[in-house]
Amino acid sequence: MWKLNERTPEASDAGTPSSGPTNGLGRWEDESGSIRFDLRGGQSHFLVSRQGFPELGLQLDGVETLPLADEQYVRDGRWYLNYPQTSLAHALRLQVKPQTCSFGSLLVVEICLVLQTDLLDTHPTVDLSITNVLIDRLTPKDWNLASPIAPPHRTDALEDGCSPVLVAKQNQSQTAILLDSHDAPFTTDLSDGGDLRIRLFGEFLEKGVIRKARPWIVFGNASQDELSLLHSQLQATPLPLTA
Repeated sequence: MWKLNERTPEASDAGTPSSGPTNGLGRWEDESGSIRFDLRGGQSHFLVSRQGFPELGLQLDGVETLPLADEQYVRDGRWYLNYPQTSLAHALRLQVKPQTCSFGSLLVVEICLVLQTDLLDTHPTVDLSITNVLIDRLTPKDWNLASPIAPPHRTDALEDGCSPVLVAKQNQSQTAILLDSHDAPFTTDLSDGGDLRIRLFGEFLEKGVIRKARPWIVFGNASQDELSLLHSQLQATPLPLTA
């Protein structure tokens, strides 16, 4: 169940300001727990978190202040948010959809990011980051080596792509990022030491072109087999339509 525009006690404890815009503040709850979202804009990054697990940050590279969300709505269980283009940032749309998961207490969410610009000579990218963690890189069993857009078989990120499953571990808890064959070959792994950072949209964006990526975020101590099965589910899920 979605709960939007609420300044909950959990959010206050986590440092969410008690005033200002509420478009982009949301919480998803089911019997396994809840995921908190601060996607308002007006700051340097977005935050996605589940209490007790490593927190995910999202940031437009080179943009110090994200545009404010000017529109949001929920349809068919998917949360849609729109961020208009400004002189300092590109137009951005987000679609957030919790995924059905049968593995105990895991919580899985798809975050679809859509970038478009009317600015010339630009190269907008989005960074996903999790700080102060140990990092594992996995190759799921379903990774299709015959696919023309799948990268070569690997367990570490290479210059021309990124591992399809990255696991961030912290204090006996973990958060994983899953990338399908649409995204992994065009994602750069910029992780350094104990900070996981990957960069989506590795190619030049021409004026008027729409780029889309849709990582899955897994909050919970999933096994390698569970992550492989979830990755198979991601691979089989059609890319969402642009709203």
